[in-house]
Amino acid sequence: MTYRPDRTPPEGPDLDAAFAELRAAEPPPRPAFMETLMADALAAMPAAAVPRRRGAGRMLLAAIGGWVGGAALAGAAVGGMAVGYLDPVGLSPVLSDGDLAYEAADAPADALLAFAEEAGL
Repeated sequence: MTYRPDRTPPEGPDLDAAFAELRAAEPPPRPAFMETLMADALAAMPAAAVPRRRGAGRMLLAAIGGWVGGAALAGAAVGGMAVGYLDPVGLSPVLSDGDLAYEAADAPADALLAFAEEAGL
């Protein structure tokens, strides 16, 4: 349908006034109907979900980043225990001088100095 400004709308009853009259005269619903409607609505609603309590293990796992964080932590722990138990022979010349072991704070600095002397730096 296209708009034609040259045509005037047909004459007829005032629809706005008629609709306003109908809106004002709307009767309220019967109380029995409202009670039935509310009972049906409450019956159709799902029951409220009870939140599950999380166990201490699940909370700890969530705190370290889930399964990925737990696997990384376990791998680091196994690696640290292996290095501590097996006593890597490759580090013995760097960390000890015969029977005397260096202090833990001096070991990196002394190892760096020994490397620099060997490299001629």
